[in-house]
Amino acid sequence: METVPFTIPDQKVRQLAIGSIAGTPIRMKKALKIITPLFDPLPKPGPNDWLADHDEDGQTYEAYISQLKNYVDEKRNVIYIQPLEDIDKEFIEKLRKFTKAYYFGLEVKIRKVMHLEKMEVDNRINDSIGKRQYNATQILRHLEGKLPKDAYCMIAICMSDLYPKDEWNYVFGLASLKNRTGVFSFARYDERFFDDEDEEAKILPEKSQLLWRSASVMAHEIGHMFGLRHCIYFNCIMNGSNNLEENDRKPIFMCPVCIRKLQYNIKFEMVDRYHALADICSEFQGKFNEAAKWYKNVEKDILEAYGPHYKIKKEGPLQRCENLKKPKKSL
Repeated sequence: METVPFTIPDQKVRQLAIGSIAGTPIRMKKALKIITPLFDPLPKPGPNDWLADHDEDGQTYEAYISQLKNYVDEKRNVIYIQPLEDIDKEFIEKLRKFTKAYYFGLEVKIRKVMHLEKMEVDNRINDSIGKRQYNATQILRHLEGKLPKDAYCMIAICMSDLYPKDEWNYVFGLASLKNRTGVFSFARYDERFFDDEDEEAKILPEKSQLLWRSASVMAHEIGHMFGLRHCIYFNCIMNGSNNLEENDRKPIFMCPVCIRKLQYNIKFEMVDRYHALADICSEFQGKFNEAAKWYKNVEKDILEAYGPHYKIKKEGPLQRCENLKKPKKSL
């Protein structure tokens, strides 16, 4: 059956996706008013792009809050990173710091290595590249019973290639909205992946573009575990991607539709989150410099809109637990 061509949402549809701001706290209104014009609508997909062969209806803000079942609360407010192989500790620590800023208000912790080779999951040699791959779907099943009690979600990471089922060639990552678990591989984000014909060769993390790509895909996959579906309204980190080229075209920022969903769940102050991301992107430099500039400009504009009396907060989850109770639904 032929896929119906994707129709680019017009301005009216995009505004409906953001949702009504009637009754919204004044600071949230001001933040949304500032960031919305900064995002371009999603362009027409190319023949090899995600929306060329995936029929997606999108997820509005109103749909999100009516469907949300997994809430951040005083008992579940930690994101766990689960290495599946021995990966450079400095590299993982940078991913932890970026994730902590991206999901501002939650703690992020790194777990002890759970070796992929010892897990009872299927693996195969990919015929086209001669590399070993592991079944990502089975990895998710294995992780289901491993969630710590204080975990909101857990993201597993590895340097080995993944596939979701036998018919698929590969997958960058996979996440379960229901079980709050996810897994992704750095392998195809490293430009050396296709250079080494030794199927057992391990890709080792470097600085530069690999960190940028890995931070981006981690933020994307964790977004799914917060109940965010692929975004079809704006150029956004939550856009789907079929290949590395399409993934590299995505911004590292959450559009107004997606950030409003996330804020509804976590209850962070928008400007505090942008401040934290500006700081961490400035620290990383390189590919993150442009993002740091973007976040700083947004932070400045929102602070001006808030007024001179607002002070940036750098509080962590322990100070925010009283604010992390399950929100009441108005629908």
